[in-house]
Amino acid sequence: MRTLLLALALLLATTAHAQPRARPGSVVHLTITGNLETMQAARELKVALVEAERDRCALVVLHLSGDESRLDVVHAMARALRECPVPTVAYLQDSDQKVGAGALALGLVADDCILAPQLTIHGRTAGISQAALAPDAASNDTVLEELAAWMQPQAKERALPESLDTALLSPSRPVWAVINSNEVKAAWERPADGEVIPVVIEKDGHHLVSLAARDAVRLRYASATLETWPLVLNRRDLKNAPRVERSITAGVAIRSMRAESLLTTIDQQHDAAKAALKLPWPAAKDLSAAEYHKAAATALAALKQATAALTELEKLLETYPEVMRRPAPGQTAVAGKPSTYTTKWRAMVQQRRDRIKKLEDTARKFEQA
Repeated sequence: MRTLLLALALLLATTAHAQPRARPGSVVHLTITGNLETMQAARELKVALVEAERDRCALVVLHLSGDESRLDVVHAMARALRECPVPTVAYLQDSDQKVGAGALALGLVADDCILAPQLTIHGRTAGISQAALAPDAASNDTVLEELAAWMQPQAKERALPESLDTALLSPSRPVWAVINSNEVKAAWERPADGEVIPVVIEKDGHHLVSLAARDAVRLRYASATLETWPLVLNRRDLKNAPRVERSITAGVAIRSMRAESLLTTIDQQHDAAKAALKLPWPAAKDLSAAEYHKAAATALAALKQATAALTELEKLLETYPEVMRRPAPGQTAVAGKPSTYTTKWRAMVQQRRDRIKKLEDTARKFEQA
């Protein structure tokens, strides 16, 4: 037990910023925004669930809205949900009325799943374009097998027809749900009789989930549709429970935008420092020492900002290596692959560190003029 507590303490200390403690009996509303693409988001979910257990919370509502998902990230998030002793409810809702199949897969690992009424579930848990974000050595076979096994207990408890749970993961053919009387079965060829609900369709050469919220409830993927997440609390006699807000950004796009912004800052400050140091060296006799000292001070101030941005960029790329598995600024995706993108990113970072160091050395010389 002591080993477990130490491991949990280390996880909380190293993975996320400390959050204020929740009051016992609180409801944690944990909003996960963006596509389920970064492994850091899974680590942050684990931390949030450990904190909910530590604070003896009554419920965690996992608010999911992303369109796409990466299989190994969903797997890691599912593991965290599976290991959490605090009751969990997945609430799927987004302003565009679409949420990805990976979110619904998590809803089959959580203790309950609620959908916004006008929602459509679409895509596939094993996102096609998201696969390139995973490490090269990642294998989907074990991940698919474990994720399917983790979904089965809730699928059975909810009486979800056999094979409809795994249809969310990596479908390779169309799937229909066939309703005859009160019996629901999965079919891989469109049946002639009975009420038919398409679950997996073929589109642009890919097999994708496409399921309206009302049909998802009829098939027992979810227990109900509700307009807003607080209505979930009414179903559990927690309407007046204290609430705690938590948020996780799971998509890689916003991290890529930040990385590009930091590169721009680095280059702008480098150029400002370079312009400040445009004095002859060795020092010209017709220029005063004060002029060199002023140039050095101006350059070093700019280089300090460039170094801070570079340090932030390196930390971002370490935390979100997925950024480096997409083309670096100025790099084309034509005939490219993640390994070459990563090499380019690392070269760009090193190049900028070398350029900053070179200008710093010049500025230090100016200081001694």
